[in-house]
Amino acid sequence: MKCKYCGGEIPDNVKFCIHCGQKVIKEEAPAPAAPEPVLPAFDPALADEPETTVLSRDQLTRPGMIAPKQEEAPEPPSFEPVFNNSFAPQQDDFQPKQDDWQPQATSFQPQQGLPQQGSFQPQQGLPQQDDFQPKAASFQPQGAGFAPQQGSFQPQQGSFQPQQGGFQPQQGLPQQGQFGQPGGFQQGMSHQGQFNQPGGFEPEKKKSKAGLIIGIAAAAVVLIAAVVLILLKPWKPKPVDVALNDYVSFTFSGYNGSGTYEFKFDEAKFVADYTDKIKWMDKSLEEGRPAAACFYQYCVNGHFSTPGGALKNGDKVSVIFDINQEWAPYFNANVTTTSVEYTVSGLKDLQSVDPFENFIITFSGDSPYIDAYTDTSNVPESCLTLQYKVEPSYDLKIGDTVTVTILDPNGQDPTAYLESNYNVAPTALTKTFTVESAGYFVTSVEGIPQEVLDDFIGLGQSIFEEDETLPSNVVLKSFDYIGNVFMTIKEPDYSVTNNAFFSVYKVVVTVTTKVKQTAEDGTETEVDQATDYTYYYDVEYDDVIVGADGVVDYNNVYYYTPYSTITLKDTDITLYGYESVDAYLAIFDAEEFAPYNVTKNVTP
Repeated sequence: MKCKYCGGEIPDNVKFCIHCGQKVIKEEAPAPAAPEPVLPAFDPALADEPETTVLSRDQLTRPGMIAPKQEEAPEPPSFEPVFNNSFAPQQDDFQPKQDDWQPQATSFQPQQGLPQQGSFQPQQGLPQQDDFQPKAASFQPQGAGFAPQQGSFQPQQGSFQPQQGGFQPQQGLPQQGQFGQPGGFQQGMSHQGQFNQPGGFEPEKKKSKAGLIIGIAAAAVVLIAAVVLILLKPWKPKPVDVALNDYVSFTFSGYNGSGTYEFKFDEAKFVADYTDKIKWMDKSLEEGRPAAACFYQYCVNGHFSTPGGALKNGDKVSVIFDINQEWAPYFNANVTTTSVEYTVSGLKDLQSVDPFENFIITFSGDSPYIDAYTDTSNVPESCLTLQYKVEPSYDLKIGDTVTVTILDPNGQDPTAYLESNYNVAPTALTKTFTVESAGYFVTSVEGIPQEVLDDFIGLGQSIFEEDETLPSNVVLKSFDYIGNVFMTIKEPDYSVTNNAFFSVYKVVVTVTTKVKQTAEDGTETEVDQATDYTYYYDVEYDDVIVGADGVVDYNNVYYYTPYSTITLKDTDITLYGYESVDAYLAIFDAEEFAPYNVTKNVTP
């Protein structure tokens, strides 16, 4: 082969001309294609790919050097974040399924008409493998030391070796263009790129390309090293903006003033849209765990804000996203919107109906034993099938209040029933009534109408004369009212006497007896002797009731006369009554009168 510069014959296997020292340019085989970048080891699809050695810049070999033996790169420390249960989608111990992840749309249906400060949680179940336990909040990258993977650029080993007996350069690339020749001859490159030849021969001066080629080779080495560094730089995905509000929907239903809402978050669409965008910050966590799905399950929590009660057009409802800040650093997701607000609209207006129109309630009985009765035969047609519940409904007294509540046929709030069946809204669900216009058991003497009181007092003598049969020698001399005793039950009990009025009288009777009288002449004769006796008598009137019209029905009043008896002094005459006022009043101190309040108002 001939040198392109000086025309001298040179062996085929040399790289520099033995005559002029210029680098021999030969038709070289095409350069091998650049090696494919090494894919991350966590990609399950590439688990069978052969490993390639990657060297750092300091480990790259130079021409003339033997490439150092490469040691195996140490395995990066394991990364096991710990999941904080306070942010977990579930309340109890987290036990994720190991099946294929199947995203589903989640929905939230609040109870009708209840004020909410609720929260929504994404689907339960984390797609994990091998009991993945993420660490606490801060993200910890792999070990600090840079450990390059094997399989990068390897320059050829060894220095240039020309044929024996010919030109013998020193090992390695010549410095400053100087080549050492055998036999002590020193050939050198001048600053003008010329070579001094042995024997005084000076070839034609030509511009040398060796420096340019060396520079290009050096630049290529630097470029390759830069590429290697880029490939070996820790992998960090670029942040991606996430608009959660794009997947939120509110649906309003019902009627204006009693509306409800349904919230939905389209998880399936969210995961599909961000499958190629949301990434794990550490790829070693990705195996079997889709980043977009995990981000939703681990990070997206929230709660609702509502005006409270039933909704009407114009109300505001919103969902506020509470991003789990302990998990957020593990993903490249940047949530751009943390809340979504909707205005309630589209609710229909309902016709109003008064369920208590033409409703009648009546009270029967005597206080405190009054019962309530209802008549719903004339209420609006839409309310005819409703229940009207009265509480309390019995053992009522005058002045008590009762509450009437309307219910649907199943005993529930009738609002939805009336809306769906009659397109009406009730103006009220309850109404209160006061117990009045009823009779009552008298609880004091003052509660007895005066004319009735006068009748009771006046009837005493008539009852005495009718009920008491006096001996033939006993004559009623006087029958005078001296006071009364009144008792009323402490705790209502319909089975016993509730009140009693005792009208008390002072009774004077004259008893005529035969006595012997001796005349002055000693003659004995029988004569009548009249003696007055005083004792006490009462008439008891039980369960005195004043009717709703203010009149006492005497047919319902029972009276009793004394059951105690006395014997008149020095006679064998026995009469019903009491010997003294004190003896009479002492009767009410007996145990049988303990359930009553007793008022005594008797003047002897």
